[in-house]
Amino acid sequence: MKYLSGEKLRVATLVLLIFLTVFSFGQKPVISVDVQLDEQSFKKIAESVVFDEVYESRKFKVLLQDALRELSKELVLQDLFSNQNIVLSDTQSVDGQLKVVVSNFNFYTTQVLNEYIENPVSGEYILTPNGYVKILVGERYIYDSSTSRYVQNSDGTYVRGYDGKYYSAYTFYSFVPHTKVYYVLKARVDYSLNAKELRKAGSFDVSTQIAAKDYVYDPYNNRMLSIQESKNKIFDYFSTALAQKLQDELMATYKTTGYVESIKFPRVIIDVGDKDGVKVGGTFKIFSQDQKTELSELSVIRTGGDYSECEITYIKKGYSVKPNDMAVESNATFIIPLSFSISYRIDNTFSFDTSEVSVAIGLKKLDIHRDVTSYLNFGVDFLTKDLINNINNSGNSSSQPTFEVSGGFRLFDNGISIYGLGMVKFEDAAYVGLGLKFGVLNIQAFSTLSFDKFIFGGGLLW
Repeated sequence: MKYLSGEKLRVATLVLLIFLTVFSFGQKPVISVDVQLDEQSFKKIAESVVFDEVYESRKFKVLLQDALRELSKELVLQDLFSNQNIVLSDTQSVDGQLKVVVSNFNFYTTQVLNEYIENPVSGEYILTPNGYVKILVGERYIYDSSTSRYVQNSDGTYVRGYDGKYYSAYTFYSFVPHTKVYYVLKARVDYSLNAKELRKAGSFDVSTQIAAKDYVYDPYNNRMLSIQESKNKIFDYFSTALAQKLQDELMATYKTTGYVESIKFPRVIIDVGDKDGVKVGGTFKIFSQDQKTELSELSVIRTGGDYSECEITYIKKGYSVKPNDMAVESNATFIIPLSFSISYRIDNTFSFDTSEVSVAIGLKKLDIHRDVTSYLNFGVDFLTKDLINNINNSGNSSSQPTFEVSGGFRLFDNGISIYGLGMVKFEDAAYVGLGLKFGVLNIQAFSTLSFDKFIFGGGLLW
């Protein structure tokens, strides 16, 4: 397996990376990259792609002695690199090493028999959930809702099968049995990173597959055309998959840290950007001094070379983002927009026999402090006495629940939130009311629209 293409591109990439790294600055860890493979014909491209991905992550500085030595073998660059010894001697001391071992190579071909091939011009079959169906070629239909019939029309999107049924179809096939051949390359990757306080090791499997021999149908000459792919392409795909997976594994190892430069709520500028590996869509968080309490979350919306513009997506109540606040690269907090409540209620008769327990789940909307601004819940209500009887009888007693739809909208918030409430109890009536919420504690009061029945209660609302 000989890889010949891409040498010039690889050399140019190494030249560019050398200059970029020599003239870059920062406190990133300096690491050397060592890629070990059993398959020597694949070694150069794998090294280049892994090196490129690690550099492009902008999380590390990459030691370049190996790259310079490789270039000196392939190009006459004495004049261009007349300062090579100076560069090497001035290079920062190595903080650690990223070692990548690729083993258990398994390269093989596999065959798949296909009976049908796509033929958009004169295909006489379509694919349905129940398999291929033969159709009347050239006939198109539309559905006439006024007569509930299919009417033949050249602009229609329906076709008629030999089974008498009509189908909506856009892709057509011909019955031409053929065998597709695939290249498959699999390997095991073990890696370890040791650099100052950074320690990470792991392993993963990489598997890629491409078509080695495929076919397309020529409907005008009624024949199949063969398309063959070089073996080298499987190495390109494999190297890219390996490097991308490795980058995903290492991205969280070294977290970029920046400082707030300016604030124009809800926008914030921090002093790290493209050169530090910051990406649009990334997340930074501001923590308390003990790094235990999250004070604010920033989402990156635009990056420059040495700065990033962020939007505040969360801020703790009572806290305000200030210049020089430290922002640490983090994973975004995943918020499930589900509301859940459990409450005990009693009506204006104040009788235990009519009291109930309500359990509800639904959707909620949060503000920038992650407090609930509105919610819509679907619940089920049980009479308290029925629940107690059911417990006492070990589940042998039956209870008849009732169902409700309820919702709330925050009217006022100053530590204690006040909500306007609405509720419809099936087989009962519609209610309106007010609610008080402090943390997850919730107190409610409802009245029918005619004010002839009242319900009071409280419980927990998340």
